[in-house]
Amino acid sequence: MIKTRTEILQRAQCVEPEIWRQHLTGFIDAFIMKDRRDRWRFLLLNPSVKTSRTSHKLYDDFDRSKSSGLKYPFALPTATTVARGVYDDLQGLPKYLTYDEATIVAPNTDGIYSFIAGELAMFWFHEGEVFLFDTRSSTR
Repeated sequence: MIKTRTEILQRAQCVEPEIWRQHLTGFIDAFIMKDRRDRWRFLLLNPSVKTSRTSHKLYDDFDRSKSSGLKYPFALPTATTVARGVYDDLQGLPKYLTYDEATIVAPNTDGIYSFIAGELAMFWFHEGEVFLFDTRSSTR
């Protein structure tokens, strides 16, 4: 049974504030350009209307050396695709989602999906691009 974005978000468990903070701080510290981190710490860790209105600007502040663009269908390790991650669309409450749920919920939004805080995450850009951030491999 295919679920809709709304159904998934309504049924998903909310992320505890401390876990959410760890994932967002990890994303900022690992994947945002150094000179832009303070700005994003302020905007993302203190969500407001301004956060959702400016979330598209994250795209310009990524450390591109730690990301790769992905094309659908995404080629991710099987262990990653069955794990639960923290999803934040920067508009509502962050939720725990499986990878499959994130692929339904995230397209056409600006959203961060973090598997491992500061090590493995994805960013869905509202214009259709998807980025994988991975610091676990020394080959990047």
